[in-house]
Amino acid sequence: RAVPPADAGADDPAHAYVCLCADVSVKDMHRCVEEGHGSLELCKQHTSVTAGPCEARMCGLAALRLMAKATGQSLDQASGRSARVSSAKLGLVPES
Repeated sequence: RAVPPADAGADDPAHAYVCLCADVSVKDMHRCVEEGHGSLELCKQHTSVTAGPCEARMCGLAALRLMAKATGQSLDQASGRSARVSSAKLGLVPES
């Protein structure tokens, strides 16, 4: 049975890491939010969070949860990604 990852830095945010591959701490993420970067995509550009060798497979959900909690946004809003309409719905390719 799969268990979702715990919130990053829940026990000791001063010494916790969100992204081990890119060496990004919870403190780095909070600093990013304080500087006005209100989405995971923007923080990724400034801290390399989720951009390490694991390509967010290890840290993606924890980083997203931390960003949502720090900004008071939903997970969808905190991701910084817009919803994309499929090519089939636009009529560019036949629906299967």
